[in-house]
Parts: sequence; structure tokens; C-alpha cells
Amino acid sequence: MKKILYVLLAFMCCSVSIMAQTKKGFKLSGELKNLKDGEKVCLLFRGANYNSPDTLASGIAKNNRFEMKGTLKSTDLYYLAAGNRRVQGLLFLDNSTVEIKGSADSMRQVTVKGSAVNDEYVAFNKVLLPFQSQERELNRQLSNAKPNNDKQVMAGIEDQLNEIELSKSKAINDFITAHVTSLTTPYLILHYVSEPDPRVYVPLYNQFSPEVKQSKYGKELKKRLDILATVAVGQHAPNFRAQTPTGEMLSLKDVVVKSKVTVIDFWASWCGPCRAENPNLVKVYEKYHSQGLNIISVSLDKTTGADAWKKAIADDKLSWNHISDLKFWDSDIAKLYGITAIPQLVLVDAEGKIVAKNLRGEALHKKIEELMVN
Repeated sequence: MKKILYVLLAFMCCSVSIMAQTKKGFKLSGELKNLKDGEKVCLLFRGANYNSPDTLASGIAKNNRFEMKGTLKSTDLYYLAAGNRRVQGLLFLDNSTVEIKGSADSMRQVTVKGSAVNDEYVAFNKVLLPFQSQERELNRQLSNAKPNNDKQVMAGIEDQLNEIELSKSKAINDFITAHVTSLTTPYLILHYVSEPDPRVYVPLYNQFSPEVKQSKYGKELKKRLDILATVAVGQHAPNFRAQTPTGEMLSLKDVVVKSKVTVIDFWASWCGPCRAENPNLVKVYEKYHSQGLNIISVSLDKTTGADAWKKAIADDKLSWNHISDLKFWDSDIAKLYGITAIPQLVLVDAEGKIVAKNLRGEALHKKIEELMVN
């Protein structure tokens, strides 16, 4: 009797183990019009080397259908490619059973059934769609206005773009807040919120389930929030040191000690938006430098871009402090401040405390004047 019981228990354990293993993997089947028999359909992942994606699974087409199986290491954004076609479909997938329908000629419009995380990703993109459409139209108008140098028209368009950006940011935050239990949420915060404020996003992170916290992007978000908490408004600005264009070493402390207000400007010669913002920084410097304002610009140029960095400083007439470790996105200073996008500004007071971040236009002038009085 005991032997029979042991056999039954062993069988049950094996069955549970097999079911668990089966559940861990994914099965992706699809029907795509215009698929050629024998054509390979691949699931790709673009990691650190974006131009050389990894093929995670594949299936051979027959009668417009294909099927593939495998195991995904993480819930993530993957690409579906058919043969040598340039157009690829974007899918947010986990280890589940998924069915895809559409056309091999328009992979971006495929429909996906069976993946709740992909449904949420699609819903998020629908929220962004009207803002992106408005931005495209206004940028088209801005491009048309530039040859005529119509400053009034250009300023009006830029004001509209700023308003749309604010509305879009609110819509993104609203969506994220409404989907706090989703595995897509950490990904959306990391990729669509340029600098998540720890005061807002740490309480949100604390609401995540253990599964979301332990996910790939859950861990990355925690790491990013920890870094940003050290450079949040109210914190002492961490000191840094790097070479100037002429080879001397200069630190943030060297600049702060002789300033009422210090602007830390993260930029690069190759960054179009940074170069477009430089004339505004020049105006700020010319207006407030005599009152005690200094700027230290930290460039994210590469070692091979040292000459371009120096040329951009001269061309844009940036007559203040400049440093760079010429490490591109591997810059130690950028990592210290949690910089993942540029341009970015950090305002530091005479005591070395961070008092504001990423102000532009009138808001920047107002804050500087307030600090000058105090």
C-alpha cells in the first residue's frame, strides 16, 4: 500500500512539475496574409546591440500560417519579422499562448490575442496617438516657418508644442497610475517619463505586486528611482570632476563656491534639441552672470567627438565652464545624476543644494531671480 502511495505521489509531483514547466514557456501561432510557403517567421529581441537582434524562436510558414514555441526570460518588447521584409511588428509578450492575425506586408498593424500585457501596451499607444499626430503637424509648420525666420510664428508654435507636451505627460501619468498592477508599467515609466520624480513614483512603486517588482523592468525602475532620490530637489548636488576643453580639471565644487546660482547643463554637440536650446542659455548667462550666476555644461560627447564638442562651444558662443569625460552615455557624471535623456538642467544654490530641475523659458528666469534675491 505504501509503495502504491509513493508511486502516486511521485506521479503527481512529476505532473505538477511538467505543468509548471509548460506554463513557463510561450506558444505563438499566427495567420498572416501574403506569407510565402517556406518563409521563416522570427521572434526577435533587440538588446544592447540594437542592430544585431537575437532570434529567440522561429517558425516556417505554410498556407499563411506559422507556429513557434520557446521560453522568454522576461516580459518585454519583441519584434516579429517575416523573411527579409523590412517592416516588423512590435509585440509586448510574456510566457503565454498568443495568436496573431494580419498581413506580412503590414506587420505593424497585426492584432494579438492572448497577451494581456500586449493589450495594455496597445491601449497605452492609443492614448499617445492624438498627441503624436498634433506634434507631427506642429513640427511640420515649424519647419516651414524657419526659412522665413518668422520669430513670432515660431514662438507661437513652440508654445503650442510645450502645451501638448504637458498634456501628453499628464495622460501618460494618468495611464500609469490606472495600471499600477501591470507588468508593462515599469517599462512605460522608464521609457516615457524622462525623469520620474521619486516623490511621485516611489509610492507608486510600493504598490507594485512582488511579481512586478521582481520583473526585469521592475528591478531597473527601482535602481533608477534610488539614483534619482540622491539628486532630487532638496538634496546636496553630488560633486563631480572632469576635463575642460583645454585639458585642465574642473569640479562642480569649484564653480559653486564662487556662485549664487549654478546651472548644470547636460548636453552634447550631436544633440539637436540641445543645440536648439543653447541660444536661450546664452540669454540667461548674459542676463544673470554679472549677478552671480554660472553655468557648467557637461557634454556627453564621445572620445572621437572631442573636436566636434569644441567646435559646438565656439559656434554656439557658449562662453562659460565646460567639462566632459567623453564617454557618451557611459559618462560617470551622467550616471551619477541619473541622466538618460538630454538636454537637462539642474539648478544649484549657493549652499550646493539642488533647488530646481529642467526649467525652461520664463520659469527658468523666474527661479533664477528668486534665488538671486535670497
